[in-house]
Amino acid sequence: MGAAALLAELAGGVRRSAQAPGAIASDAREVWFFGGSAMFGLFQRDSHTIPSEVARLAAADGLRVRVVNRAVPAYTNWQELLLLERLLTSGDTPDTVVFYDGFNEILSQFQLGAHAQPSHVGALDVAGALSRADEGEQPLDEALHNAWAKASVTHRVARAVGVARPLGFHTHVVRAPWAGPQSDRPERRGGFAAAIHARGVELVRRLAAAYGFRAQFFWQPSVYTKQVLPEERTFEGYLGAHAPSWRAATQAARARLAPGVRDLGDALDGVREPVLYDFVHTNEAGARAVARRLYAQLKRTLGRQGERR
Repeated sequence: MGAAALLAELAGGVRRSAQAPGAIASDAREVWFFGGSAMFGLFQRDSHTIPSEVARLAAADGLRVRVVNRAVPAYTNWQELLLLERLLTSGDTPDTVVFYDGFNEILSQFQLGAHAQPSHVGALDVAGALSRADEGEQPLDEALHNAWAKASVTHRVARAVGVARPLGFHTHVVRAPWAGPQSDRPERRGGFAAAIHARGVELVRRLAAAYGFRAQFFWQPSVYTKQVLPEERTFEGYLGAHAPSWRAATQAARARLAPGVRDLGDALDGVREPVLYDFVHTNEAGARAVARRLYAQLKRTLGRQGERR
């Protein structure tokens, strides 16, 4: 799935989602979901992303909820904060915002080198992908497609009957996109990731107080936080990642999360089948598992129907 296909999934910056039966009711609570590609639901159907699964869980509890998937692939929490600011100043205000982050914060520390200030990794990703394509190497979106296709039963069947393109349609290997030795003080990188994330959390909370909505924050699982199944172990070194360093950085960040940020690092541990197709993205079973854990916290807020702004 390249950039054009990703954009085709969006309408006005919002990805389509399944909705609870009461979503159009005048008293339905509107929940905006922010995050990167894992919240967006890369290679997941519209109706089976994390926000869509949350909508189903809310409907089962009789809650009138309207979910809005505003996640943007490659975004960090800081970029999501800026997007939220822009949306609020345009005059639209939700009842609740949900931020699902963590992996891109760690990713940026290895992709750009250790840094204590927020960065916009998305622009660098695009530039890097273009330069790799110019050099004849496999673009990152094709590498992700192949990784997903290997883990997808549907794609396996489609290949067998000849309606899906075969794997490995490029033979070049993606260059590891990491800046410098990954083993250089990974705990420091994790600390920086958590500190930048905490700054974003604090600013979102200030916006919530000013505009009258609630905010909840979740740190996402990855191959470096979950109980890894044998079929997923290869993803620990995905794209040349140095697994011990990434694990150390991730542990350091999780140990320094801002108060009130809920750590979902073990949210995939109860799933007894492989759910990852790279070091962070999951199939739809993974999205359901994350949604259940996220909703367990979120429903306390959504259930307060009488406390509307």
